[in-house]
Amino acid sequence: MSRDTWDFDKSRGADVQSILDWCEEKVGMGRDGITISGGEPFDQPGPFRVLLEGLREILDRAARPVDLLVYSGRKFGHLEQHHPGLLEMIDAVIAGPFMQGRPTAKPWMGSDNQEIIPLSGLGHERYAALPPGTGRGRMQIKVDEGGIWMIGVPEIGEMEQVQEGLAARGITLGGSSWQA
Repeated sequence: MSRDTWDFDKSRGADVQSILDWCEEKVGMGRDGITISGGEPFDQPGPFRVLLEGLREILDRAARPVDLLVYSGRKFGHLEQHHPGLLEMIDAVIAGPFMQGRPTAKPWMGSDNQEIIPLSGLGHERYAALPPGTGRGRMQIKVDEGGIWMIGVPEIGEMEQVQEGLAARGITLGGSSWQA
């Protein structure tokens, strides 16, 4: 979904322990879920396994249930065939490539070809029976020295409205990483 994360740029790397430390802090603050997207998490199966094993340890110690949701541009059959051990550590996966020309109202997905697959009891509890529209329209805004980051699954046309509203106030966005 985020084109700026697609390239294998070693200068943008992060060590697994620093990611685990950050996640443990957020879980301690009461977060009830961790989402991994990319790029493609399954393209680095070794480090991804280390990350998932560390996250499972953190989540096992959490005071309340915390789910682990992973986005993959791969079809689920491919993931089952090539990464069954990784899937065992995930509560739910959203599988399939994002296709901008195939909008959807399905929860948490960007295009109608994608599917959400619960993989654990908690995954079934949280993701199996969500009505269309659930999880949409929730955006996080983060401001740092590098710019303004809008993170989430917007409604169809919502990003265009944001761009137009900002432009009317004299603010031009440098680009959207999710657009093809």
